Amino acid sequence: MHLHQKATVTTNSIKVDGTTTDATATSTNGSSGIKEYRFSKDGGKTYTNAQTSATYTFSRLTQNVEYTIVVEAKDNAGNTTTGTVKATTGTVPTASGATYTPNTWTSGKVTVTLPTKNGYSTVYTTNGTTPTKDSTKYSAPFTVSGNCKINYLYIQMGQI
Repeated sequence: MHLHQKATVTTNSIKVDGTTTDATATSTNGSSGIKEYRFSKDGGKTYTNAQTSATYTFSRLTQNVEYTIVVEAKDNAGNTTTGTVKATTGTVPTASGATYTPNTWTSGKVTVTLPTKNGYSTVYTTNGTTPTKDSTKYSAPFTVSGNCKINYLYIQMGQI
């Protein structure tokens, strides 16, 4: 049995694809065919429940952490093999570059344009607090009519 594994990474998830080829059945190794897979994100200390799919996604992971992913494949004869791959979750980039018009002192309304980035959402607050994943999502320039402090940042799939 031979196992190859590939990891696809986002800021908060790792998708593992394991491909396995099993030896041809002989009188000594029993029947061929893959029975099940198990997956570990902690170097094989703990595993998921067995499943028939060779693909598994670990989600809700911490950003910028290296995980040691282990894929275990078991064939119908009870033989097992493992493969290991290291994968590091990404980091959401820092948002910068907001603009406002007019850009001088005024007693009128000010139009605020926040930065956007493909693959991310921009969230913001207008009361000076730090945005969370549940803050207002930016979709277009907006106006403010009084003094305020606007904070903003990018999120990706709920990760700040």
